[in-house]
Amino acid sequence: MESSDDKKPEVDVQVLEGANFSEGEEILALPGDKIILQHIYNAEILARPKKSRDRPPGGPPGDPPSGPPGGGASSDGGRPCVDVVRGEQGRILREVESHLAARAALFERGGILVRPELATVQFAGGSEGRAPALHGQEVRAIMRVCAEHIQFRKFNIRERQWRLDNVPKELPSMIAGGAGHWPFEHIIGVVSCPTARRDGSILSAPGFDAKSGFYSFWAGGDIKIPDKPTRADAEAALEDIGFLISEFPFVDSVSHAGALSALITSVVRPALRCAPFHAISAPSAGTGKSFLVDLFAMLATGRRCPVQSVSADDLETEKQIVGALLAGYSIINLDNVNREIQSNLLCQAIERPIIQLRALGASTIIEIENTSTFFATGNALSVSGDLVRRTLLIKLDPGIERPESREFSFDPVALVAAERARYLRAVLVIVKGYLASSDRLDLPPLASFADWSRMVREPLVWLGVADPAGLIETAREGDSALQALRAVLAYLEQAFGPEQFSVGDVIGLISHADNEPALWGKRPALSEEDRGEFRELLLNVAGRSGNVNGRRLSIWLTRSEGRIIGGRKLEKGERDNHAKVFRWRIAKA
Repeated sequence: MESSDDKKPEVDVQVLEGANFSEGEEILALPGDKIILQHIYNAEILARPKKSRDRPPGGPPGDPPSGPPGGGASSDGGRPCVDVVRGEQGRILREVESHLAARAALFERGGILVRPELATVQFAGGSEGRAPALHGQEVRAIMRVCAEHIQFRKFNIRERQWRLDNVPKELPSMIAGGAGHWPFEHIIGVVSCPTARRDGSILSAPGFDAKSGFYSFWAGGDIKIPDKPTRADAEAALEDIGFLISEFPFVDSVSHAGALSALITSVVRPALRCAPFHAISAPSAGTGKSFLVDLFAMLATGRRCPVQSVSADDLETEKQIVGALLAGYSIINLDNVNREIQSNLLCQAIERPIIQLRALGASTIIEIENTSTFFATGNALSVSGDLVRRTLLIKLDPGIERPESREFSFDPVALVAAERARYLRAVLVIVKGYLASSDRLDLPPLASFADWSRMVREPLVWLGVADPAGLIETAREGDSALQALRAVLAYLEQAFGPEQFSVGDVIGLISHADNEPALWGKRPALSEEDRGEFRELLLNVAGRSGNVNGRRLSIWLTRSEGRIIGGRKLEKGERDNHAKVFRWRIAKA
């Protein structure tokens, strides 16, 4: 059995600081002041004071005894240098984030890091190009940004001097996970032209504008605009931009006003909390719908308009819209739509200044400011549901059998590309001229679009142009849901008058033959022709497997309750407690 005297005492080994020793040796202090000499022949370990294992000699970081100057600019493109020292991650993180905020155009948007960049997009016809966008910075992207803008170095123990090193592997993840603690500016969107801020002032300098929150890719220099343009200045400017659309075959002056609205809206969109949906319809292909949107895009972005295809699958289309919104594209165009447009996401994106989105394949909800201008083109295009009151439906019709054979006497897109600054100035003079004047128009309010009315609609009407808001009625006339409701109300009123009816009564109305008495016992049944047309209507709104489904019809009636059409509306009547259903009636509004 081992005695207590045989036990070895616990040794507290310490490096003696200030001791004289040669390279390759360490002097260790042991209990009892016994000094021993330990020879170390491993070339990776050199004798040094203990604290030098964490902090190389030579004072604080940035002031080493040798190597490239730390903490300042290096000879490699003027990039700042960050010293990587074990145990000092907090300092390293703060220095790197500070350098990136100053040099790398890195911003925060919706709780993620983004950089304004030129992204690859698809144009009409299948060609590709580049468009300004906000690109989300994942860990690998942050690694690249750090490598591009900052030098890193570590102290080499063997050579006893600083040496350049790679980006620390854990650093990009630490930066990406720092939401809420970043020193980066909050960015709202990107622009590619001089534009108006919400206070009416003009943003024309390239780079980030802290006042508006937008990053500008404009490189065409300052555009001189009078502080207070006169009405004559605004009229001359209107003539300038009016020339650009003078050869498009608009069906009336209101559609012409809608095109002017689209031109101005695409330029001043950063100043608007929300903007209406500009949709362009024509009876056939080749009328210039996409060409017109290219004109809007060329003025606002300096390039033709990228397009989003519209799938037969609504979910797939909404995924594309979400991706475009997250990328911050200033113009989003749904091209060549061949069906009625009805989308809850599109309604929200058009009407709400702040929207919440979930990226494809992610569970995180991202909240962003909506800064996009939405367009759509299509033959016999129509919108439905809540989208109607948000849509300016511009109509083109050349009135010829082969519209693609029409030729323009000049190319408006090429003209804008060649003299873009001139036409941008014209747009801003119109807007600023109206805001600087003492005139104010008392136009009917347009819910959700007060900013657009003040900066686009009112300036146009002020200059004698038709009210573009009249195109909402054009969209309403083509709303199939509205037309169906109008027809159903007419048939219900014809059959039941002011009397109450149930869903079962309605289904029975289209089911019994002419020689059978009416189910309600007081009024005659519809004629066979009317009954057939009414049945087709109900199949469209509540059909299932070739029959009118009572549950679907009940849901449709509930959704249509209270909507006034032609001075009448559908309203809920008494509850039939025996049948446990509500009855309905047609009432005057």
